[in-house]
Amino acid sequence: MQILFIILALVIFAASYFILKKTEAFLPLVAEELKDLVRTFFKIFGFVFLGLGIGALVVAFFDERIYYLALLLFLLTFSALFSFMYARFIGTRK
Repeated sequence: MQILFIILALVIFAASYFILKKTEAFLPLVAEELKDLVRTFFKIFGFVFLGLGIGALVVAFFDERIYYLALLLFLLTFSALFSFMYARFIGTRK
């Protein structure tokens, strides 16, 4: 289980890097007047996912099932929140 969470942490770190550094790839889908807001949105969620990646590394070393489940719950919650909020930004495109 520890190896899986280390791999999960690496995937989360990659997603966080992409969200923080490659924001321009997502901007054509958003209305012009919302681009600054979307950049801030990506910066916040990039750091949230970076924190979740660090949390996954920490949880991997504790090797307790309740910590695994709690981290997965947080990861799924923030991923869903990110998806719904970004979809709302895309939906406001004119």
